[in-house]
Amino acid sequence: MVLLLSAIAVISCKKETVDTIECDTSGFTTSSIKYSTVVEPILSASCYSCHSNTVQRGGVNLQGYANAKTYADNDKLLGTIAHLSGFQAMPEGGSKLDQDKICKIKFWIENGTLNN
Repeated sequence: MVLLLSAIAVISCKKETVDTIECDTSGFTTSSIKYSTVVEPILSASCYSCHSNTVQRGGVNLQGYANAKTYADNDKLLGTIAHLSGFQAMPEGGSKLDQDKICKIKFWIENGTLNN
């Protein structure tokens, strides 16, 4: 019985991966989903009020390409905005970003997190 409960606890605490996020990116291209014209505006509108050069709640700064890339490369950006288990859901206390925005960020990450 203890073994069964332990197995259930491990399974229920398993961290979701960004690979579990389902997206239809058939209309996306690397020339249409750019950091400067798509990703940065999403981050600016949704994240910078708490995670910028001037405000760094939790020590997180997403402003600027280098900062965003750091969190994109370690899956924390995508995991938090998609509210995956094992990540702290952001925005804190709010609804997750709409799926289209999440998919655009995922596409940008999967295609090399380019500074374009």
